[in-house]
Amino acid sequence: MPVTLPTSLVFIDRTVADYQTLINGVSSASTVVVLEPHLNGVEQITRALSSYTQIESIHIVSHGEPGCLLLGSTRLTSEAIAHYANQLQQWKAALADGAELVLYGCRVAAGAVGAKFIEQLTQVTGATIAASDRLVGHASLGGSWNLTYQPAVRAHRVRANAAPHLAFSSATREAYAAVLAVGIPNLVYGVVGNDIRVLNLTNGSSNSVGALAFPTFAIARESATGRIYYVENVDGVNGGRVAYWDPETNTNTPLTSANGGRTGVDTIFLKLAQSVTGLIYGLNATDTNLYTIDQITGAATVVGAITGGGFTAGSGDIAFDPNNPNRLFVSVVPGPGIFNLYTVDTNPTSPTFLEATFIGQPAGLTNVGAGSLAFGQDGELYVTSQVSGVDNLYRLNQTTAAPTLVGPTGFGFGDFGSLPTPTASVDISVTGGDGRSTVTPGSPITYTITVSSPSSTVDLRNINVNTLIPSEVTNVNWTATITGGGSFPTPADQSGSGNTFNTRVNLNTGASVVYTVTGIVSPNANIGNVLTATTTISVPTGINDPSIPNNVLTDTTTVATQSSTPPNSAPVSTTLTPGSVINVPPLSGTDPDGSIASFTILTLPPASQGTLFLGNPASGGTPVTLGQTLQPNQANQLFFQSTTGFTGVTFNYTTTDNSGASDATPATVTLSGRGSVSPPPPEEEEDDCKPGIRRRGNRSSNTLVGTPDEDTLIGFAGNDRLYGRACGDLLDGGLGQDILRGAGGNDTLRGKQGNDRLFGERGTDVLNGGLGNDRIDGGLGNDLILGGIGSDRMAGRDGNDRLDGGRGIDVMLGGRGNDAMDGGGDRDILRGDTGNDILNGRLGADSLIGGFGDDQLFGGVGNDRLVGRNGQDLLVGGAGRDRMFGDFGIDQLDGGRGGDVLNGGRTGDTLRGRQGNDLLIGGLGWDTLIGAIGRDTLRAGSGQDTLDGGYGADTLVGNFNADTITGGAGRDRFVYLAAKDRGDRITDFNRNSDRIDLSRLFRSSIYGRANKFAAYVRRSQVGADTIIRLDLNGDRAGGFRSFITLENVTANTITANNFIF
Repeated sequence: MPVTLPTSLVFIDRTVADYQTLINGVSSASTVVVLEPHLNGVEQITRALSSYTQIESIHIVSHGEPGCLLLGSTRLTSEAIAHYANQLQQWKAALADGAELVLYGCRVAAGAVGAKFIEQLTQVTGATIAASDRLVGHASLGGSWNLTYQPAVRAHRVRANAAPHLAFSSATREAYAAVLAVGIPNLVYGVVGNDIRVLNLTNGSSNSVGALAFPTFAIARESATGRIYYVENVDGVNGGRVAYWDPETNTNTPLTSANGGRTGVDTIFLKLAQSVTGLIYGLNATDTNLYTIDQITGAATVVGAITGGGFTAGSGDIAFDPNNPNRLFVSVVPGPGIFNLYTVDTNPTSPTFLEATFIGQPAGLTNVGAGSLAFGQDGELYVTSQVSGVDNLYRLNQTTAAPTLVGPTGFGFGDFGSLPTPTASVDISVTGGDGRSTVTPGSPITYTITVSSPSSTVDLRNINVNTLIPSEVTNVNWTATITGGGSFPTPADQSGSGNTFNTRVNLNTGASVVYTVTGIVSPNANIGNVLTATTTISVPTGINDPSIPNNVLTDTTTVATQSSTPPNSAPVSTTLTPGSVINVPPLSGTDPDGSIASFTILTLPPASQGTLFLGNPASGGTPVTLGQTLQPNQANQLFFQSTTGFTGVTFNYTTTDNSGASDATPATVTLSGRGSVSPPPPEEEEDDCKPGIRRRGNRSSNTLVGTPDEDTLIGFAGNDRLYGRACGDLLDGGLGQDILRGAGGNDTLRGKQGNDRLFGERGTDVLNGGLGNDRIDGGLGNDLILGGIGSDRMAGRDGNDRLDGGRGIDVMLGGRGNDAMDGGGDRDILRGDTGNDILNGRLGADSLIGGFGDDQLFGGVGNDRLVGRNGQDLLVGGAGRDRMFGDFGIDQLDGGRGGDVLNGGRTGDTLRGRQGNDLLIGGLGWDTLIGAIGRDTLRAGSGQDTLDGGYGADTLVGNFNADTITGGAGRDRFVYLAAKDRGDRITDFNRNSDRIDLSRLFRSSIYGRANKFAAYVRRSQVGADTIIRLDLNGDRAGGFRSFITLENVTANTITANNFIF
C-alpha cells in the first residue's frame, strides 16, 4: 500500500555544485532524494513517487536551460514531455490537489521555449508551477531565489506573483555560493543596423550570427540569460520599441506593456548597458540623464543626471566594469574631433552616486564611428573609431584611455554589448593513450582518453574534443561515458566510428568524460612506423581556460615485427526473447601456426537493447567494457541480458594468437529477437471478465457473436464470421474462408484452413492464419502474428508486434511500434514502418525495408534486398548475393557471405563487404568502406570517404572530394575517372603490386601524346610522401595540379609501370 505523507519531496541532482549544503538545509518535514547523474532522472523521480500519495509539494533542484531541466542522464524538454507522458501522469497521481511543483533550474522559464515548457508541464502534471527565467542561486553571481516567473499566457495553474514555499531556509540560500546554471560565453556582440555580429578580439573581424527585429544604435547583454536587449532608433513618444534577442534560439521577443499593448521609449538611446542585477541602463545624446529600462514593459525611467568631471551629453556608448558592478564606463563624443572616456558611480547608496570621473582622451582617435564600447572576455576594454577613413577596433587602457590598435572591423558598428560579469573560467585537461610502446600488424589496439574539468567554477556546454587516430589503425569504433554529470548534445557525440571524430560534450563542475577507442592495426602497417594519435580539446569562444597546454594529448606507439600468421575469428549467432538472459555461444577462432591467446571486445550492444556480462548476472557477473580482453577459458562465459524492448543486436570481437598477432577482420556476434517462440505477455483483462459462452457453427456459413465475457467461438466448415466482443476470446475459423474479429480483450484467433481474414483489433492478441493465403491485421496492442502455411499478408499496426511468416511468399508490415518480423521460408517482403524494428528474412530471396526508426535487417540465406530508409540502421546480408541500401541515417551495412552490393545512401555510413567479391558504394556523406576478404570494388561517394580494400585484389575508385584509401593485402587497382576526383591520400601504395588506373581520365581527346607518363605525370617528394601531379589541361598550356598523395613512398621509385594509361 502507498504511504501517505502529506509533506514534500525534494529531488536534488548530484551534479549541482555543493549539493550537500542544499541537502543539509532542507527542512526535516521534507524527504530528500538524490538523483544519480548516470541514470535517467525522470525515471528516478517516478520510482520515488510511486511510494507516495497526497504530496503537497515537489521540489526539483537541478541545472536548467531555457525550456529544459537537466535530470540525471536525461534532458526533460518540451519535446521529451510527450515521451515521458506516462511517467509524468504518475507524478500527477502522487500529488494532492493544488500541489506545488517548484523548479530551481536556472532560466528554465526563459523565453518562448521556456514558457511553452512550463505550460506543457502544467498541463500534464496538474500542479502549480514555480520557476525562474533567470539565474537561481547566490546574488554575487547574478543569481536570485525568486521563483515567481509570470508567463505571458496563464491558461493553466502556472504560479504568478505569489512566492512558492521554498525547500531551503534563508540561511541556506545565503550560504549557497553558486548558481544552478552553466557558463555563458562572454562574447562581444556588435550591431550594424539590425545585423548582430560577434567580434574577433585578436584582429577586429566579425561574423554575422543573427538579425534583430528592427535597426538599433544601442544594445546591452544580460548576465542571467545572455540575451541582447535593444531599443529601436526611432524618436518620438513611444516611438522606439524595446525587444530582446536570444542567442540560444536566435529569436526576437518585443516587450509588451502590462495591458498587452506596444511599448516604446520617448527618445533615441545611443548608449545601453545592463548591470549584474539585470537593470538596463541607457543614455541618449541630448542630455546627461541616466535612464533605466523596464525588462517587462520596456518603459524608460530617469534615475538622475550625471554630474562632475566635465561630463557632457553626446553620442558614444556605456559598459559596466565586470569586476565592479557599480562602475560604469562611458565614452562621450560631444562634438567633432572630441572623444572623452569617463567612469560613473551607479551605486545609489554611495556619496558619489552618479558622479563622473574623467579618464582621458584616446590619443589619435576621432569622433567618427566611435559609438561602440565593451569589455571582452580578457577583461580589456574595447572601442571603435574611424581613422583615415578606416573603421578600426582599439583596446583602451582603463586608467589613461591610451588606445592600442587591434585591427580593421570592416563595418561601422552602432554599438557593442557583452556580459557585465567576469568571464566564466573552466580549467579542462586531457590525459590517456593506449598504454603501450609497441604493437604488431593486425593486432587490436585500445585508446582510453579522459577529458576532465577538475577545478572549474561553472558547468560548461559544448567542449570540443577533436581526436585523430592514425590511418594505420582500421575498424575504429569509439564510445564515451560521463562521470560526475553532464550530457552529449547529440547521439553522434556519444559514440561512432572512423579515424577522425570531432565531438562536443557538456561537463558539469568536477566531471569527466572517458572516450574508449578500439581498432585493429592494419596488417599492412610498416614495421618501425610510429602510430601517432592526438586529441585536442577546447572551450567555446568567450570562456577562459587558464591551462591551455593541458589541452593536447599526443600518444605514440611503434609498429613491431609480427612473427606469425594472424588467426581467423568466427561469427556467432543466436536468438533470445525480450526480458531474458542467455549464455552467448562461445567465441572462437582458428590459428594456422599457433593457438588462440585472447579475445578482444571491439563494440558493445546498445544499452537500450540490453547488457553484455562476463559471467551470469544472476551470480555476480560484471558488465563487459569496450575493449575488454577475454582469456580462452572465458570465451563461453559471456551472458546477454535483454531489455523488455529488445529487438536484436550485434557486437564485434577479434582474436589474438600466442605470438601477439590478431585478426584484422573482426567477427560479428548476432543476437536476434525470437519472434515465433512464445506470445507476448498479455495485458491485464478487466476484473469483471467471466467465463462466457462456447458456440460451434455447422457446415453452413455461420455468423457467431460472442458476449462481453470470455467466449469460445468455433466456425467449423463454412465461410464463417466470428466476432469476439469484449474480454479474452478464442476464435477458431475451421474450414472455409473465414473472417475473425477479436474486438476488445486479449484474444486468440486461429484461421485454420482456407484463405482467412483475421483482425485482432484492441488488446494483446495471438493471431494464427494456419493453412491458406490469409490476411491478418493485429490492430492495437502488442500482438503475435503467425502466418502459417501459405502466401499471407500480415500487418502488426499499433504496438510492439511480432510477426512470423512461416512457409509461403508473405508480405509483412510492422506498423507503429518496435516490431520483430521473421520471414521464414520463400521470397518474403518485410516492411518495418515506424519504430525500431528487427527484420529477419531467413530463407529465400527476401525484400526487407526498415522504414522510420533505428532498424536491424538480417537477410539470412538467399539473394536478398535490404533497404534501411530513415534512422540509424544495421543491415546484415548473410549468405547470398545481396543488394543493400542504407538510405537516410548513419547506417552500418554488413554484406556477409557472397558477392554483395552495398550502398550507404545519403549520410555517413559504414560498409563492410566481408566474404565474397563485393561492390561497395559510398553515396552521400563521409562514409567508411571496408572490403575485407575477396576481390572487392569500392567506390567513394560525394563525401570525404575512407576506403579499405582488405584482403584480395581490390578495385578502389576515388570520386570527388578528398578520400583516404587503403588497398590492403593483394594486387590493388586505384581508379580515377575524372579530373574532379583529385585530393585523395593512398596510405599503403605498393609499387611492386599496386597500380593507379588513369585510363578513363586520359581517354579525352586533349591527351594526344603517346608517352602519357612523361607528358602528363609529375612526381614530387614532400616529406615522406609522394605527390602525384597531373596535367589536367592535356596538350594545352599549363594545367599541372596536385592529384593524389602516396603516403610513405619515395618519388623517384614511381615509374610508368605503376600506372594504367
